[in-house]
Amino acid sequence: SIPLPPLRERPEDIEPLALHFLRRFATRMAKEIYSISPEALVALQSYGWPGNVRELENVMERAVILTGGSSVQADVIPLRGSARTVRATDSASAVSPHTPRAVMLPLEEIERQHIEMVLKGTGYHKSRTAEILGISRRTLDRRIEDFGLMDGQGAGNADV
Repeated sequence: SIPLPPLRERPEDIEPLALHFLRRFATRMAKEIYSISPEALVALQSYGWPGNVRELENVMERAVILTGGSSVQADVIPLRGSARTVRATDSASAVSPHTPRAVMLPLEEIERQHIEMVLKGTGYHKSRTAEILGISRRTLDRRIEDFGLMDGQGAGNADV
């Protein structure tokens, strides 16, 4: 076997690997995402990567799902055990007297929208969606049923 040092000992490899995964998942999800912001890159390079390259791959997949623009931003980089698990909507949804009512949604509606977004991002691959959400496949199936998701919009794509 060939000894390969852990990713945390090869920070120079993080950017090219992250860009590779970005291109792969953006293409797979038909999203026009072309770059990683400098702040997001710093977050990636300063993380310890206990899960090594596979964890980087999973982080980039989630980032592509959560990215709405053409560049991955630091606020969508979901790193375990880090303050960087913030989502793009978190900073925009701080409630103040001037917050529009549309931002102040019930928690159940936010959960429904998030599950729907991840389902769409994975092409309605339920096992992958459950993994990304950090819930069991059975829990995801219950939430899909509770929220009435996938009614004719991916039921044929559901995995086993």
